[in-house]
Amino acid sequence: MDTPFPLKRQAPTPPGMPGPSMRRLLLGLAVVCAGCSPTQRSAPKRAPATGAERVLVVINSRSAASDSIGRYYAKRRGIAPTHMLRLPLPVEDEINEVAFQTDLVSPVRAAIAALPVRID
Repeated sequence: MDTPFPLKRQAPTPPGMPGPSMRRLLLGLAVVCAGCSPTQRSAPKRAPATGAERVLVVINSRSAASDSIGRYYAKRRGIAPTHMLRLPLPVEDEINEVAFQTDLVSPVRAAIAALPVRID
């Protein structure tokens, strides 16, 4: 696959650390979640009681590394299973715009909208 920019050879990732693909996906998820406030609300949501209620952990169910990192993060931060979302996302480095919107953004927005607390 041709890319508009040259690919650089990456140094090997240390064991237990997310590789470049996972880091890009996690960064993308952070950006997506920053703009995921639902525009239509049926009823006002209560303010989160704890910091753990302010978070939705998105895990790529096709990636063992994503699953491991997501479960570790949730356990360390005391995040309830209701605030974890598993999605079957591609494990490749790139995702097209349509797949990004339908496979990631829409389910994340729906999950946030379904939570009883506000995530800002």
